[in-house]
Amino acid sequence: MSFDTYSTRGAICPHCEHMHKPEDDNYSLYSEDTDEWICESCGEEFRVAVFVSHSWTTDPLESDK
Repeated sequence: MSFDTYSTRGAICPHCEHMHKPEDDNYSLYSEDTDEWICESCGEEFRVAVFVSHSWTTDPLESDK
């Protein structure tokens, strides 16, 4: 079985394609320490890589001038 498992919504099981959403598992999929997971659908174990991205936006403060 070969398919793309990259996702911005959660971890996709590489065995059965089940989507593991972070909010369904007490948000533990957001942890950078999470590296192995057991699929709740098929029971197979798989490796997880968590990628973190930061972004910012700014606005000027209003002055009293």
